Order: sequence, then structure tokens, then C-alpha cells
Amino acid sequence: MNACWKRPSLTALEVLWRWLYGVPAVALIWFQATRVMRESGADLGSMRRISLADPDGAAAILAQLWGALKPGAVQLAEWLIPLLLVTWVVVSAIGRTAVLWRADPRLHRRPLTLVVLHGIRVVALGGSFVVWFVLLQWAGRVAIASRLAAG
Repeated sequence: MNACWKRPSLTALEVLWRWLYGVPAVALIWFQATRVMRESGADLGSMRRISLADPDGAAAILAQLWGALKPGAVQLAEWLIPLLLVTWVVVSAIGRTAVLWRADPRLHRRPLTLVVLHGIRVVALGGSFVVWFVLLQWAGRVAIASRLAAG
């Protein structure tokens, strides 16, 4: 961090490589998500009828929207998420290598090592998301079952 305060160009380079990835990624996500919403025929205006005072009605509206969006969203996620993750791993390894080398030119450039390390980190993060989602579904099933049993 001390090097970044003394040399703001290091921070600028770090921000630059992140934006070089982020702007096209967000644009691609936006383009594809709007395409899925347009092709799904989902009534997004129905979200205006959602009320915190009527959680059952809100759940019904959200279930209807998800039912319309799910096929296209799943199909999109099957190719877009892996593409974005692999691209992030590669771009971040190259960007981080450039920043570290600029901070200290004596360092050996090892972008492939960083690709492997970033890949491990992405797999660990993805695994934690899967575990979280499975546990969330389990908690939902338990809560719904107990609510149905109560009455």
C-alpha cells in the first residue's frame, strides 16, 4: 500500500485493467439480460403490484415472473457465467502481473501461476455459493413444511 501512495500510477493501472474487464462484462450482461427479458414475455410491470403488506401475493408475482424468465436465464447462465469467470481469471492474472512488475521490476513475471491461483479462488468461491444455495433451499423447505404443518 505504501508503494501505491507514493506512486499513484500503480493504482491507476490496477483500476485500468479492472475497468477493461468490467465495462465490456457489464455491457454483455446487460445486453443478454435484456434479450432474455424481451424474449421471455414476462410482465415486468406486475412488480409494481408487489406489496410488503401482502407477502403471499408478492411471492406469487415473483414466482410467475421467475417461471417466465427461468428457461432463458438458465440457458444464458450456462455459457455466460463460465465465460465471464475464465475471462476474469485470465485478465486479472495479466493485470495483476503488470501492476506487480511495475511496482518492482525485479519480480519475475508469472501470469500462469496467477491464473492457477485465481482459478483456485474462483472455484472455492463458486463452491461456497453452491453450498449456500443448497442450504438456503433446505431452510426454505423446512420453513414451508413447518408452516404447512402449523396450519
